[in-house]
Order: sequence, then structure tokens, then C-alpha cells
Amino acid sequence: MSFPLRKARVARFNNRPAGLVPAVHTDARQAETAEGVGATRIAALRIGPGVPRHGFVGLVAATYARACLMTLTDDQLVTLVTPEMGILPNGITVDTPDGFSFERSLSVGARAAVRGGVLRIDDGFCIDLRASRPWRSHLDRLALNIAHAQVRQAWDAAWSALRVHGAFAPLVHRGGVAITRMFEATRDLDSACARQAMSALIGLGEGSTPAGDDYLVGHFVGLWSCAGADGARQRFIADLGGSLREMASRTNRVSRVYLEAAAEGEVSERLATLVYRIAAGAGQESTAVAAAAALAVGHSSGACCVLGLLLGSAAWGPADWPQV
Repeated sequence: MSFPLRKARVARFNNRPAGLVPAVHTDARQAETAEGVGATRIAALRIGPGVPRHGFVGLVAATYARACLMTLTDDQLVTLVTPEMGILPNGITVDTPDGFSFERSLSVGARAAVRGGVLRIDDGFCIDLRASRPWRSHLDRLALNIAHAQVRQAWDAAWSALRVHGAFAPLVHRGGVAITRMFEATRDLDSACARQAMSALIGLGEGSTPAGDDYLVGHFVGLWSCAGADGARQRFIADLGGSLREMASRTNRVSRVYLEAAAEGEVSERLATLVYRIAAGAGQESTAVAAAAALAVGHSSGACCVLGLLLGSAAWGPADWPQV
């Protein structure tokens, strides 16, 4: 997931003395006082994987129209997003009204803390987490088989949408050799060669999620979706996932969140929806809609993720994979 940093209000998280951490509110009266008469209270809808289960304390690090990044005291990141963004790893999807903007509603540097199931932010902004539902990708349940005719047709529909979009071209120009090696190593279940290819892609490109990282997130979507009950594939993913978690320290913090999640089989709702439709052999129109949503993320992040998803899933399919 890529965010346009040049348009964001950004601040670094600085550790603060304990006295500056928001107080713990132990009853409703204290909570009401802290929120203030004019506090904005909205509900969380879904909570993605990676969000701390037992509360957290942090600061608003960056705000955008549809997203807000918070840096926690343990150096983790949590992202608040509007419903149209879908569910993200380390993300909380919030039931915001039409026309809502995090950038207009929250201040960079504002303190945030979860107490009693409510996320309170200094700006008088409260998010009730108590009725929200956890969300997981469950990619390992798919057993996608591209050799099946309907699955291949759905895959072809997504491939056509990707080719029309075309924003993955700079990545192929810079990292095409590594992508090809990654594909071949996956096909051959060669962990050593796959690690070399993965190393060349980590951090390749600019932005909050470099293109090479986006490709790897997508590639792991393909791997998890196709593994099924195949023990050799499962061992390959486990081995490569451990390497990905180690290599993730070489890229930036935002991208690291998505790489570490992908190693565990957790990705954004948009990518998960696309691969679910391919695995189900959905019709061309339905698959194209899901592909369009996945491709719409950032300028090229979505395209690079989808490229990885399609090539990752094709690696364990027939030999006639398309040339990029």
C-alpha cells in the first residue's frame, strides 16, 4: 500500500516521559471528561492482522485524506483508514461519514491511546473498537489451481487488466531479471535461488512502499493461495517467509509492515478479494472489477502487487506463463 508522502503531514515519533502518556480512564465518567463535550466519536468496523490486541499508546505520525498513520511506543505502525480503502494489515477500518478527511480532522503529533476498547486521540477524536470484527486473509484455504479452465480464464482477465494499466513497466525494466529468477526458483522450489532474487527486489524503487517490495507482497499472495495441502510448497513458503521477515529490515517502516504480514499470509482486502475471485474461477466482469480495485492503489503499488500475485500463482501452474 503506497501513500503519497509529499501530500501528507508527517511527524516522527519521539519517545516521551511516562507523564506525557495519556492517562488511563477507568470508568465512563472519566472517559467522558477526557473526550470532551465536542468530541467526535465514530465506530471501527474491522480490525486487520497485526493490530495490538490489548491496547496501545502512540502518536499520529502522518495524515492523509483517507488514512492516518500512527507510530506506537514499541515502534509498530497502525493505520486508520476509511471504508473505501478496504482492510489492511496493521489497519483499523473506521466508519467515517461521507466527505470525511483524516488530514482535516487530526493533527500530526497528537497523542493516541486505547483504553477500555476506545481509541482516544488528543484532538477530541474517539474511535470505538468494541463492536469491530477481526479480519484475516485465510489465503491458505484457497488451493488455487490455475490449470482449471475457469480459474485460468479468471487469471487471464486479471492479466489483461494489468497489461492495460501498465504502471508496473518501470519495475520490470529495473528488476525484470530478479522477477524472472524469482518465478523460476518458485517453480523449482529452489529456496536458495529464490532468496537471492528476493534480496535483489527488497527496497527496489522509491516511495513509502518501493515497487520491488510491492511485487514481493503480491508474489507471496500467489504462493499462499496455491500451496493447498502440498507439503513441499508449504515448506518452501515457510523457508522463504523467514527470509522475507529478515530482509524486511532493509526497507522502510511502512513497507516492512506489509512484507512481514505477507510472510504470514496476510495482505490487504483488495488483493485478497482479487485472488479469491481468481481461485473461484469467477466471471470476467467480476474478476475485472476486483482487479481494478487492486490496481487503483497508489500510482504503481497496486500494479506491482498484482504482477507479483499473478506470476506467483502461475509459477506452480502450466508451463505457458505469459511474458511480461
